[in-house]
Formats: sequence, structure tokens, C-alpha cells
Amino acid sequence: MRQFWVPASLVAATSLALAASSPIYSAVGRGKVIDHSSATPMATAATASSRQCSRATALRVMKRYHLVADPDGRRPIGQVLCGAFAGPGSRAMAASSTEPTCLPFAGWGVFRYVNGDWRVIPGGRHPIFLSLGISKSGDRIVEKATIRYPGETICLASGVRARVWHWNGSRLVAGPWKVISTGPKTVHLFYIRSPSHNIWCDIGDEGRAYCVSKNLPHSATLTLTGTLTICNGPSCVANNKLFGSGTPVLAYGHQDVQAGYRCKSERIGFTCTVIAGAGKGKGFLINSAGVKQVGL
Repeated sequence: MRQFWVPASLVAATSLALAASSPIYSAVGRGKVIDHSSATPMATAATASSRQCSRATALRVMKRYHLVADPDGRRPIGQVLCGAFAGPGSRAMAASSTEPTCLPFAGWGVFRYVNGDWRVIPGGRHPIFLSLGISKSGDRIVEKATIRYPGETICLASGVRARVWHWNGSRLVAGPWKVISTGPKTVHLFYIRSPSHNIWCDIGDEGRAYCVSKNLPHSATLTLTGTLTICNGPSCVANNKLFGSGTPVLAYGHQDVQAGYRCKSERIGFTCTVIAGAGKGKGFLINSAGVKQVGL
């Protein structure tokens, strides 16, 4: 076998080149070892991910500022918006929390990426969030919230209002609330019918609220003291012509307030209650299935 002679200088040069290309190599002098493997692709990816305006980033930052209602829930973050919400050229993120119930435990916030981290901006932390959500309009944030009208519960508010948040140079400020959807229409009528024409009511005449149902005939009579009388059977409906008459129809979601009573038209039927005096809050729900007393 033929042998080749390689100059020592070439061996030394080759060794240095290979060492320099290795992640771990010995530096010249004192035999010090320098490890370049610490800047792994995984660490770099994690750092880049933390800079992103994303749902994962929003959850982490919202938890830090105690703005998440249920961090372990199926979908703890609602909206995530990215934009220059903290002024021209800013890198900002707005996010909202979700709440599995209708109670105002959720929150929303606006954050800016500065000095390697996301921080809440002045005027950007909102821990109470009885809202329908946030959206963006250019570099502004639009917040929508419910309006609860008299007689409505916090979970069944029917009105909607909105306001616009903008950056004034030093903090996030809100414009005035504007009503964009009103609540139920209120009428003041003695006689009303349901949209299905199955229920007919006389409200306030002779100091009572009286409703009858054509299907499975039955009726309910309510006094201002809250006394309820229920009748079942064909004899409870004295005049079937009432259901096909020209009596005004009370649309679903609307209500009739008359002579101390309130009757609300819903798809489940008519709910009539006393709104003042000794019988306040007492009443009945009537539909094709029967009559049920409410406000006991």
C-alpha cells in the first residue's frame, strides 16, 4: 500500500478549520471551551413566539394582569386584535376574556410590546367586562355592551350600545356611549294578541289582567293584589272571535304596560305581572300548554 506524506502545517490548518466549524470548540489560549449550542433553534422559536400578537400570547399576558375569567376553560380568550392602538407605529395587541355565564367577571386589555415584553398601556386595563365584545376600526378599538331595561334581568338585556377607544398621545381614552340597538318596544294598550293569534288579553280593564288561550282552552285572571285565578276547559273561552279580530299584535320581545300591569310577548308565551302595589312581581305565564304562576 502506497503511503503519502502530508505536511504538518496542512494538518494544523485543517484541524483549526474543523474546530471553528463545530458548535463546541477550544478557543486559542488557556484551553477555554466556548459552547455555542445554547442558542438552539427551539429557544429562538420560543422567543419569537412570545413576541407575536397571538391567542397564546394574549392568554399569557392576560393571566399576568388578572383579566382572564377562566384560564383553564375551553376557550379562555375571546377576541385578539393586532394594530397600532398605542399611537402611530406602535406594536400593540388588544384581547378579551370569555365568561361561561352572563355575569361581568371577564376582562379585556390593551398591551404594547416594549423592551422584550408585552405590557399593559395606560388606560388599557379593564377587569370588569359586561360586554358583547371588542373589534377594531383602523387603529381604534370599538367596545360593545348590553343595556338592561326595566324588567329585564342581567342575562336577558336586550339593548346594545357602543363606544370607541383611541390613543390621545399618552393613554387610551373612550368616546361617549352611543345606543345602536334599543330594547323592547313598549306599548300602552288594553287589548293585545300574540303573534301566533293563540292568546288574547285584556290588560287593565276593570282593574284586572285577563288572558285566554284558544288551543287546549284555558284562561288566567290576575288582580293588582297578585291574586291569580286559573280556568281550564272550553267554558274558559267565551268568544273565539277575539283571536281573529283586529286586536293589535304584540310582537315577540315587546311589552304592554297598562293600568299597573306589564305583559311581555315571548316565544314561550305571554308573561303578565303586577308592576306596583301589594301584588308587585306576581303574575302568570300563559301559552298553549297551560298557565303557570310566576313571582311567588
